[in-house]
Amino acid sequence: MCFGRPATYEDNIRTDRVKSSRKCSKTLKQDNGVGKHTSSSSTTITPPVEQYKPTDNKNQTPYVIYCGLDNLGFTCYANSCLQALYTTTKLRSYFLRNESIGPFHRCLSRLFEQMQNYSEEKLEHCNRYASIRPREFIRLFREQRPEFSPGEHDAHEFLTILIELIHREANRVKQYINEETKVLEPKSRSAAWTMHCQYVDRSNWSRLFMGQMETILTCIQCGNQSLSWTAFWQLQVDLMHDHDDNDQNVLEHDHILALSECIQLLEHSEVMNGDSTPFCEQCNRSQPSTKKQTICRAPHYLIVHLKRFTDTGHKIHRRVKIDRNMRLCGKQYSLACCVMHRGDTGQTGHYMTLYQERSKIWVLFDDDSIVDHVSHNEAKRMLQNLAYICMYRSVRIAQNLNEDIQQQAQEPPEINEIE
Repeated sequence: MCFGRPATYEDNIRTDRVKSSRKCSKTLKQDNGVGKHTSSSSTTITPPVEQYKPTDNKNQTPYVIYCGLDNLGFTCYANSCLQALYTTTKLRSYFLRNESIGPFHRCLSRLFEQMQNYSEEKLEHCNRYASIRPREFIRLFREQRPEFSPGEHDAHEFLTILIELIHREANRVKQYINEETKVLEPKSRSAAWTMHCQYVDRSNWSRLFMGQMETILTCIQCGNQSLSWTAFWQLQVDLMHDHDDNDQNVLEHDHILALSECIQLLEHSEVMNGDSTPFCEQCNRSQPSTKKQTICRAPHYLIVHLKRFTDTGHKIHRRVKIDRNMRLCGKQYSLACCVMHRGDTGQTGHYMTLYQERSKIWVLFDDDSIVDHVSHNEAKRMLQNLAYICMYRSVRIAQNLNEDIQQQAQEPPEINEIE
């Protein structure tokens, strides 16, 4: 894969919307309720030389160095997700040390190193953070996924595909389960997990983002139970339930849901009959059954997708209380960041990222603009109304990793290095 010439410092650094009193030229903006688009009249700024500080040791990434990402024409869906990955210290450190694995690792390593080096502090002459143009990454992603041509796209779909592409590069399992292993049926959740990691997914990404779901089917007629286990990369929660009115006006003013409650609803039992009636081996026929899913292994980084859009593309404007802390399957989680959507449909709108530092300070990333001290009340309001993708981190991630390494066979050796 050819990446072209590396972007220079002057190519990438620019500022806009700066104060005229500081004699910085303003950049014209267009915001039509869709993605923000920066015009070609932006001013290129050359900051002081001492502000560029190359990274001698890529392992040293103790804190987040803020850097904006320019909107290249409706690319806010990508910018918001890239900021979510960049602000995750362990993931940023991983990319900076593993650029040789594949094209996407190499591209993201370059991008994150530029962000880390070029924005050591605010630009003194205009009191703003620097920003860079992620053109190399956008070009590579569109080469791999042509459906993401210039225009509006869904941030959740983008993030899902990006993690899949990165995982595919790093996956130590190059071939999926063959005919011989298909006949092997695990008898326990731990055996199912070991088989999946051995024959399907085994990378640093699956190690950090993948969880396990247990499904129990119980025949209503004879009571026979069958168990199965599947891996998941994220949780998708519904914001409309059976008792809800489909009227959008009703949903907007309905009671506030808690995200933890939405996750609990995933584990509720449901009756399967009609076209979805499962086959009961003991009755030797299809029988109505109850189905109950339970999260039996929680990932170290938990991604929760709020299904805010209907099949027709209309947005569900329901307020959701985003839990700052959450306990799931024996693990304690803390909210790391949230990708938010502002707009009325899936085809229009704008994406931003709200990030919470470990010092509990909220930071808003809006393309090239960064607000580094968002009040708690404003953060709460935005999360309730705009939250779309929430990323939680295990607060005792190092200990959890060590515990899992003892339980799981044939783990990739890089895992200990990441955490």
